[in-house]
Amino acid sequence: MQSILSRGAFAAAPLISFAVAITACTPGPSLSPSRTSSSITAADTKLRVYQIADDSMMGREAGGVGNFKMTNLLEREVRRLRLEPGGENGTYFQVVPMVRRFVDSASTLAVDGKPLALYTEFAPTRPSVNVRTGTVLRGSFSVVYGGRAGDSLNSLSADDAAGKIVVLDAPLGADEKPTGVYTTPLALAVSRYPRAAGIVIAALDLVSPAAANGLRSRGSGLSTNGAGVVQPIGIVVTSAIAESMMGAPLTSLSVGTAGLSVTGNIGFVEKPVDALARNVVAIVPGSDPLLRNEYVAIGAHSDHLGMLARPVDHDSVLAFNKVMRPEGGQTRAGAPNATQLAAFHSILDSLRRLRPARLDSVYNGADDDGSGSVALLEIAESLASGKRPRRSILLVWHTGEEAGLLGSAWFTDHTTVPHDSIVAQLNM
Repeated sequence: MQSILSRGAFAAAPLISFAVAITACTPGPSLSPSRTSSSITAADTKLRVYQIADDSMMGREAGGVGNFKMTNLLEREVRRLRLEPGGENGTYFQVVPMVRRFVDSASTLAVDGKPLALYTEFAPTRPSVNVRTGTVLRGSFSVVYGGRAGDSLNSLSADDAAGKIVVLDAPLGADEKPTGVYTTPLALAVSRYPRAAGIVIAALDLVSPAAANGLRSRGSGLSTNGAGVVQPIGIVVTSAIAESMMGAPLTSLSVGTAGLSVTGNIGFVEKPVDALARNVVAIVPGSDPLLRNEYVAIGAHSDHLGMLARPVDHDSVLAFNKVMRPEGGQTRAGAPNATQLAAFHSILDSLRRLRPARLDSVYNGADDDGSGSVALLEIAESLASGKRPRRSILLVWHTGEEAGLLGSAWFTDHTTVPHDSIVAQLNM
């Protein structure tokens, strides 16, 4: 397949089947040491970007075969450069305990004995690195109104929310109108009411189609999310359901008003990823005996978005991006006007005269973050062959950035060098 799909951090290992493990270990593209130089050059950068954005890397999705190949490639390169291993157990790898997580289809929620429809009237939110909600709701709970999601001036006390389900009205957007963008207000509510049984936000009928699909689909997470800590579960409901929970319109309520009884049996299913998710960590030792135990950390992420479930026409995407997204991911594309539509058809017609339609399903990720991964490799090669800095350089290629900063969050919480020895950091 020819591929053009792309878009343009620091913040018990998953099981893999034998068959997938064998597939994942199949070598990806490799560099010839004689083809790259110690200098940072445009030619070396182009060679490496073409290599890691190749279709054979399958979009480098974290927890997938493509990213496993990518981390193998990075490991071969830093080993060739004779950098010191900075991962676990004397290796260049740090395993990130990543899982695929989705709502258990048997999950139920009822208001005053009346059952609700999953995804139509209520949808549990998956815990993530940024929004550390819980994964279980079991039993019957009192309900209390907590005001507007995101409102920090008029809210419940943590004690008043303890053991209860807190119902919040939809947050307001920049235009001061209710919005379905609930993640940041949910994270704020979880931190404010850590002992609540659940946080309910009345935004399900306001979320975008993409966000609604995200609530239904599987997502990636760390298998240790919530381990040993009981967090309130996050639930998005329609405004009508929120009002049924309270027994009155939300606009008529004051903070602290008690609602009806809610019974829940909500859980999540966790499945192992297809291949080990791994950070790659290497060290350029410092030259100063007094400072070499201090580290300047430089990071980039090795993953991208993987592959589309349904392929699209390569040349149509190319023509659309040329017209509607001239600056790539920095351009927000809308509906084309008549002039743009004519330009689109002109480009597509010229491509059709060269070749027939070609299907494409790979998110190649040359820019995001192929460019960052390559820049870090170029820096590594330059440092390995030249005069070394006084402090050590810690090079980290994180995985799982696109899945929610999973690899960088795991590294931040489980640094492979003493945490306080990292004196500065830069992420690309």
